[in-house]
Amino acid sequence: VRMLKGRQSPITLTWWFHLIVMAVTVIPLAAHYPAAPVIPTARQGWLLTAIAAVQFVGQLLLNRGFQLMTATSGSAINVLQVLFSYIWQLTILHESSNWVSLAGAGCVMAGVVTVGISSSEKAAPIPIDSPGQGTPSTTTPKQSLELAPETARDISAGRQETW
Repeated sequence: VRMLKGRQSPITLTWWFHLIVMAVTVIPLAAHYPAAPVIPTARQGWLLTAIAAVQFVGQLLLNRGFQLMTATSGSAINVLQVLFSYIWQLTILHESSNWVSLAGAGCVMAGVVTVGISSSEKAAPIPIDSPGQGTPSTTTPKQSLELAPETARDISAGRQETW
């Protein structure tokens, strides 16, 4: 995530994510697993289109958020999807709950709070386009999309940064 920060637009990441999901989904559909595909009605088709559009925008915003935040904070917020799904299950779908679900929701929330507290105490990350320096470099947008010479040498030599 950090290597792509500022190097790819959020729309590019979102496009590739959805393309891969579609490609992987074709296999079980072609194999009729777990059941044969069903052609949706016109109303269901519109609902599926609306769901896909909202999910695409959500993923686009998530990718942009990962570019603006540290990976740790962004991942912690992303994990909240599990908790929000559980709340949706209880409030909108009116499904019953059990102690295991409540314990799981509590663990997720505790983890997010812990990561949030610990990451707020750390210093701001160093910009990706100026390795080893404390101030951002002055580059044009075109230059910021290119790899720095030392980064290209490290990649070609098989070295990776550890973060």
